Order: sequence, then C-alpha cells, then structure tokens
Amino acid sequence: VITVEELDFSYKTSGIWVTVLKGVSIHIDKGEVLGLVGESGCGKSTLAYTLLSYLRSNARIDNGKVVFGSKNLLALGRSELDQLRGVQISFVPQNPTTALSPHIRVGQQISEVLVQHNVLRDTKVIDERVQELFSLVELPDSSALMLRYPHQLSGGQQQRVCIAMALACDPSLLILDEPTTGLDVTTQSQIIALLIRLRQQIGMAMLYVTHDLGVLAQVADRVGVMYAGHMVEVAPVDIL
Repeated sequence: VITVEELDFSYKTSGIWVTVLKGVSIHIDKGEVLGLVGESGCGKSTLAYTLLSYLRSNARIDNGKVVFGSKNLLALGRSELDQLRGVQISFVPQNPTTALSPHIRVGQQISEVLVQHNVLRDTKVIDERVQELFSLVELPDSSALMLRYPHQLSGGQQQRVCIAMALACDPSLLILDEPTTGLDVTTQSQIIALLIRLRQQIGMAMLYVTHDLGVLAQVADRVGVMYAGHMVEVAPVDIL
C-alpha cells in the first residue's frame, strides 16, 4: 500500500536545521497493521504526518520517497494531495476535542467530508451513509447523535466520530496517532476492540502510532521501533 524509502527530514530551529528523521524506511502491505513505537520525541508522529505530506513551514525533506500506489507523495502538488487525503489515506488524531469543530453538529462534519470529496451529493443518501458509519463504529441512536455538538459527547464518543469520519470515503490506509491517549482505561479497551473488529471487517492497512507496546500486541502484525529519528528495528509483533 505504502512504502517509505530512506527518508531524511529536518526542522529549522533558531536558524539551524536539525535532522529529526534519518534514513527511515518502512512498508505497509494491504490489510496489514504496522505499529510504530518509541519514546516521546523519537520522530514517530513526524513520520506519520509525513505520510500525509503535512509539512510545517519550518520543515523540509532532505532525502527519500513516500510511495503510495505508484505516486511519490512528496512530489505531488496541493490539489493532488487534497484528492488523496481523507479519501485514499485517512487520519485519526490523538485529540478528538481539537480535531472536531465545536460549532458544527457531528453528523454535519461527516457529511461535509463526503461532499468535499465528491463521494456523495444526495442529502438523503448522505444521511444514510452517516448513520451507517455511526453504526460501524458502534455509536448507538445515530439519528439523535448526528444532531449533537462535540461537547455533548464523551471523549470515547468523540474519538469514535473521528474514526467514522476517517472511514467515510473507504480509504486504503488509515493512520492513527495515539488514538486512545487521554481516554480512561475502559474506553481505551473499547476503542482498541473496535479497531481490531474494523481491521477484520474492512481489511484496510493501518499505521498505528503509540508508546504502548501492550496495545500493539493486540492490534499490530509488525512493529517498527524508533529511537532518536532512526528506525532501529522492524519485526513481527510476536517476536518483540
């Protein structure tokens, strides 16, 4: 599905370019879950955002490729990337509270994804798709729920909405950046169980970023271990 080849990445800080990823290479096969683990600041979230070509103004790619299908994502223009993001490659953020607009009902936020990417246009069909997605992520009473604002939902419900939004356009690759951070233990377990079920049901590839090896033992096929910007090991999860 996606291959990263010898990626070097830098940030400019106080006028100096600092390398944060060095020679990183990974691949994720169709239907596979690759876990990415490492201490804070090791570069795992930076790598995840690079797969989406989300680069800050003080960032640069010094070397390497990110190949999705037959395309090098790092060579694509803005319009081409917009056609991929949210459609073929989707993202589930760490903090759903900041990811969801506080002023728009959650059902409408998912509807806008479908309309923006020209997936659906008919209002009735869109509403049916939103309810289908809510059911997929195990959100009950979808007709009432889609009319609520994010602050009217629990943290676990907000994260399920973010997952539903990411799945709206049936992506080939789902990138998850510590999606259970900040949730209580029970809700974390429920979200992990949901992701395991979705993986079995839909069969999409996933990159799961976390600092918790225990989580990866449940969801991942292989695990990449990062340290100080380097990919020091990639191995089947049962070996690690």
